[in-house]
Amino acid sequence: MEKSGQKTSQRYHLKFIEKVVQEVEFGATQISVINKYNLNKTTVNGWMQKYGSQEFFNTRQARRYSTNLKRKVLLSIKEGKMSIQEAKVAY
Repeated sequence: MEKSGQKTSQRYHLKFIEKVVQEVEFGATQISVINKYNLNKTTVNGWMQKYGSQEFFNTRQARRYSTNLKRKVLLSIKEGKMSIQEAKVAY
């Protein structure tokens, strides 16, 4: 099923690709974008690698947190010292 002219001969328009990449870079999860536009995960991953900014990849590296730090963050949220959004930005 094709969505409003996004696909042309099994290829997507560059403007559409840029829109998808931008949505992910601005905070949407890849899975939400994949579901929203009925895309393949491999396709979106490829677009992110090809069209995504270097800054995006630098900030997307997996981080490992100690159990102590996780507890500290959860306690801060629970006590109202920071919101979940603030914790996401801070850590």
